[in-house]
Amino acid sequence: MDEYFAANRSLLDGVFSGAKNDGYTLSALYEKGIDAESPVYVSKNAVIGKNVKIGAYSVIESGAVISDGCDVSCSIIGEHAYCGMGCGIYGAIIGKKVKIGENCVISEGCAIGGSAEISDCVILPKYTTVNSARSIDSKDFLPKRVSGREKRLFGEQGIDCGGQKLSPEFLMRIGYSFAEALKSLKKAGSPRIGVLSDGNPQSDGIVSAVLCGIQSSGIRSCSFGHGFEAMAKFAALSFITDFVIFVCRKPDGDYSIKAFDEFGLYISEKYEREVESVFFSSNEFTKPDRFYSSDRFENLWMLYYSELVKSAKSRCKEGSLAGFSCAFSHQNEISAYSPVYTAICAINELGGKVLKNGADAKTVFDVDTDGKSARASSDGFTADDFHINALLIDKFTEDSDGCLYIPYTAPDAYKTVAERRKILYSEYVQGTTKDRTLSREQMYRQLWLNDGVFKILNLAVILNESRSSLKGLSGALPDFEVYSEEYDGGSNRASIMQNLSKMSAGSGIYESGAETEGVKLIMANGSIKVIPGKVKGFKIISEAKSMEAAKELCEKAEGLLK
Repeated sequence: MDEYFAANRSLLDGVFSGAKNDGYTLSALYEKGIDAESPVYVSKNAVIGKNVKIGAYSVIESGAVISDGCDVSCSIIGEHAYCGMGCGIYGAIIGKKVKIGENCVISEGCAIGGSAEISDCVILPKYTTVNSARSIDSKDFLPKRVSGREKRLFGEQGIDCGGQKLSPEFLMRIGYSFAEALKSLKKAGSPRIGVLSDGNPQSDGIVSAVLCGIQSSGIRSCSFGHGFEAMAKFAALSFITDFVIFVCRKPDGDYSIKAFDEFGLYISEKYEREVESVFFSSNEFTKPDRFYSSDRFENLWMLYYSELVKSAKSRCKEGSLAGFSCAFSHQNEISAYSPVYTAICAINELGGKVLKNGADAKTVFDVDTDGKSARASSDGFTADDFHINALLIDKFTEDSDGCLYIPYTAPDAYKTVAERRKILYSEYVQGTTKDRTLSREQMYRQLWLNDGVFKILNLAVILNESRSSLKGLSGALPDFEVYSEEYDGGSNRASIMQNLSKMSAGSGIYESGAETEGVKLIMANGSIKVIPGKVKGFKIISEAKSMEAAKELCEKAEGLLK
């Protein structure tokens, strides 16, 4: 395709001797009221409507019809092709006898085969190929209604694309639905949505389609480039955007679309329901009053990285990690801008040393691919994410605003540590309206407890400053282990939660009909938290002094849920 465009440019530039442009001259196009840039080729047998713009290096062949208000730039329109009113065609190839409906957008790199038909208000993302004689309709991708069952687009954490045909239409409708829901629920100001990809090529294609859908709604959007989930939360907290949408490939190979609000939390169920309402009820894209191109901010990773280094450096007594060495699990398999890559760069910049061979390192770190959880091992002792958090609360909590905010699902050991240090704390419920009582600034101050890369750097500072072993530092913490699992059973979840709430004797926060998160049961040897899933089943989180006891509590909880 690139070679084709290059040859077309050469012809229009007159590079090849003997090549003649027998189409309209530029002055003739101006006389017809057509806004055109040189060089172009417009056949004298083409039909051009009113208020049409034709950009440089465009070719409109014999018999083609370009209707009123179209914008054609650096594109080739084949013989007898038809473009409806208000279309935008940018850097695309349109084959012979193609029919394009009104208010369509054909993006850069698209190729539409001969005799294909595109219905009204379709937006093709970059590099889309439409085979010859195929019909594209904005209604083709709507899922079929299932009698007697509630339709859901969202799963437990965002939109799970597994089992879906990821057509451009499906993905553009998702972007359009996010934008329309935001316009409906946001009462003041100009809505804005940012989009981030995990860097997988297919994820980038999904992002392009979602952005096109957002743009079709007429609101501002911004591409944040590549990153990971913790970065998406950071972007949501740091930028003046209402949503940040994150597209990623899951370990099973399917793709997921997650959305975070301005607090860095998953969007509330109220927003999810509004998105689903638009997605399932709308038959066509609404014609936008204005069409905004997407802004781009390619420096998100650098901004995030700078905040990491700044935060860790402020905690170092000497301003550096000089003398500290470590290694990372799987560090030879990392990709650019991944959590491990980011942590390695930060430790090196702070004066520490990352060894290539883990066997030579006293401390080995690991961070999940989504950047949320961290682990550390030293001298045969391993601290999981929960123990690292407790250690950070014990050593690093700053009483800047007088309160530490802890998620309801967090272990009770966090509160024990806070009480021991005489730190005021408050629980908040994730994913409901209750957590919106916190300010954006308050949530931002908790970032170091919700980001695996932040945790690793802070833990590196603790180990370097204290000159103590990981096991020695952890020994000062309360004895606790946490075990969690998903449970799909339970036909009547509301009834089950009511019964559990009665059993909890007031220790739970579940109330029928309220936007709450779960029930907490205090047992003789620990505690159990049961949280109903948004779509189905339950999440069980048990806490006890040993892992064996925590697993036994989980088994007991399953018995209560049957």
